Amino acid sequence: MSVPIKQYSSTKQQRVKRHTILVLIMIAMQGCATTSVFIAYPGKVQPLLNKVNQNGTIDLPPVSTSSGPDEVLDYLEKGRLAQITQQPELSKSYFKLAIAYFNQLSHQAQISATDIGQQSTSLLLNDNIINYQIPGYEQLYVHHFQALNYLFEGNLEAAGVEVRRANQVQKKIKTQYEADLSKARQRAEELPINIGPAEDQVNALFSTTEHESNKIKSSFDNGYAFYASALIYELRGEYDHAYIDYKKALAINPSNQILLRDVQRVARQLGRHEDLARITAEVGPPMLKESNDAEIIIFYEAGFVPAKTDVTIPITNYHDRAVVISFPMYQQPLSNHYPLELYTELSPPTISYPLTNTYILASTALKERSISTIVRQVGRAITKVELTHKSEKAGGNVGAVLASIYNLVSEQADLRSWLSLPYRVDVIRKTIKPGTKEVVFRPQASTLSKTVPLNIEPNTVTVIQLTNTGNQLFSRTTTYDRQ
Repeated sequence: MSVPIKQYSSTKQQRVKRHTILVLIMIAMQGCATTSVFIAYPGKVQPLLNKVNQNGTIDLPPVSTSSGPDEVLDYLEKGRLAQITQQPELSKSYFKLAIAYFNQLSHQAQISATDIGQQSTSLLLNDNIINYQIPGYEQLYVHHFQALNYLFEGNLEAAGVEVRRANQVQKKIKTQYEADLSKARQRAEELPINIGPAEDQVNALFSTTEHESNKIKSSFDNGYAFYASALIYELRGEYDHAYIDYKKALAINPSNQILLRDVQRVARQLGRHEDLARITAEVGPPMLKESNDAEIIIFYEAGFVPAKTDVTIPITNYHDRAVVISFPMYQQPLSNHYPLELYTELSPPTISYPLTNTYILASTALKERSISTIVRQVGRAITKVELTHKSEKAGGNVGAVLASIYNLVSEQADLRSWLSLPYRVDVIRKTIKPGTKEVVFRPQASTLSKTVPLNIEPNTVTVIQLTNTGNQLFSRTTTYDRQ
């Protein structure tokens, strides 16, 4: 019996459609094994951190532009690793590329065709296909470290320009954050399912860090950056600006005795009698220096900020299929933080005081952006459920199974972040007599020790950046006349 032409055509079209969907799914699955989009970012960077920690050095390529979703992260990591390993010119160049990247983003009037393509592809893959979205705390760190690069090369003018840029960026980021949050809430209302259960589960995950994050108002509250900018302003004789930033750092670390003394000292210089009286009641009268006394200031950077991990969160059913998202999360670090001890001559050790916990900044930034992340993840999960549903219709059980496997393999949380940032940062500020000295640094609960020879001139301020990577202590030093 002959088959009607119309019926045959319909049957052939169904077979072609079924085979096309199956082939596309298989090609996409093959891509999972080959493209970097499916390789977790921490696995790429950790070998570089290990190399610095074990060997005390790293060979970085000459400065060149990168491309791809991780472009700006490439600049950030190389700039920071160059700074740690005493390659300041290379560090400045990579940070300049990162800052140029930020500026280009902030001046874009519209979304590019590349961005549209990445957003569309991410609905079938994961967020790693999108250009890395730089959180505000990382943008501020770039300007902070670039300011330190200029500070340690003796260029106070350029350092001052950089800290002012950081202040401008901070204001812009806060405004943008509020706008992004409003847009995310609007998009959440447009989804066909309620994201409330996902929000509840994510908030429960963040509860383990809330007692720490309550010390800061936002992820932009970086005590290290505030203190460094205050010091730069003070070295430039801009005491009003220095006073403001010392107070910002103190607000984050209200029990930091060094910050209390700094605010007290500058309040006395500026005649801020109310603040002076309040702090004097807490710490006692100002510590007066002799005319020839010098100062030594140490920024102690300990460890590397932890990497994100992938947490699977089941939400609800859609088309009779489970909707599951992969959410990036920071686990509480297992290691405790131990302060730095500074030994000078025969005096008892001077102990460092905390300025910044970058883990808390990173975790807070993740929480601030959690709604946007959930909305994207849920939207993608719905798209993949619909893909499975259509594959089942077109390809039967085989199509449904292949689509389900692809969804499982391709769904990966965006674990990207700037991993060479310091885990925590402390500060020491100490009056010291002029002369040739050997100062010794010893992190508590560690066998590490570093001796730094210094020639202390009268009425000077010596600044040291000391970085502890676990097995290595790196340092660089600069000296300025005291204003």
